[in-house]
Formats: sequence, C-alpha cells, structure tokens
Amino acid sequence: MAMEQITNLIPFLIGAIFSAGVFYGTTNGKFKQQKNFNNEILHKMDNLGSKIDDIQKDIKNIIERIAYLEGKINNNE
Repeated sequence: MAMEQITNLIPFLIGAIFSAGVFYGTTNGKFKQQKNFNNEILHKMDNLGSKIDDIQKDIKNIIERIAYLEGKINNNE
C-alpha cells in the first residue's frame, strides 16, 4: 500500500518541482531585468551629472573671459 501511494505521488512531485523551477526562472529573470534597468538609469544619471559639471565649467570660463575682455576694454578707454 505504501509503495502504491509513493508511486502515485511521483507525478505530483515532478510537477511541483517543475513548477517551482519555472516560477524561480521567471521571477529571477524579472529581478535581473529590473536590476539592469536600475543600473542603466543610475549610469545615465552619472553621465548627466558629469555633463552638467562640464557645462558649469564652460559657463564659468565664459564669464571669466567676458570679465577679462571688459577689463581690457575699460583700460583702453
């Protein structure tokens, strides 16, 4: 009797293991996709931050150049 019950449980156990594997595979893939997406956004934010820093440096250089040229013009007048 016990052997027959174990034999009847084998298809159920195989199905349960297969279902658990499919569930793990799909959820793990979604988590990896989300992590990759988050990393991509962080990378883009870092790039944007460095571009903003470059623009600020350029503006500072332009302002210094204008001040220098204004000083030259005022000295010539």
